Amino acid sequence: EDNSIYSYGFRNPFDFTIDPLSEHIFTADVGPSCDDEINASQPGDNHGWDENYECLGVDGVADVEDYAAPMLSYEAPVIAPTGIVVYDGDAFPEWQGDLFFCDWSFGNLRRVELDDTRTEAVAVHEIDLGGETCKLDLVIAPDGSLYFGTLGGGDSRILRLRPPE
Repeated sequence: EDNSIYSYGFRNPFDFTIDPLSEHIFTADVGPSCDDEINASQPGDNHGWDENYECLGVDGVADVEDYAAPMLSYEAPVIAPTGIVVYDGDAFPEWQGDLFFCDWSFGNLRRVELDDTRTEAVAVHEIDLGGETCKLDLVIAPDGSLYFGTLGGGDSRILRLRPPE
């Protein structure tokens, strides 16, 4: 067995982050034209992609050996999840331990509340960015602010989300 392979069966893992609370690897996995996913990967997990993959949604690959269903799945329309991070800052204490990710297709920033096992989504919230878009990377600054990248038309920027003063 090749112990260098942690998990497999991804389509296009755009970004990933290691959960400091569970050591799962959360992955933003982009499908070809369907089945975008957020996965909570553990050693040996198979997320279902192979060269014969058909766009069948989560249930269509449930018979795959060692299949690990995604935490979130976006079958249609796809969203192309990009930057992903677990919040561990101090600026937004109510978000402590929540998972955040951006999406390329619509520019939304989503906050995911997780269950106690940190493998299931309890709730997903879109963060109001006041007309801005979260298209690419997402990082937590030392002061707890969230930084994210926009994209488009020569007006790409890095923006900061912080609590109101």
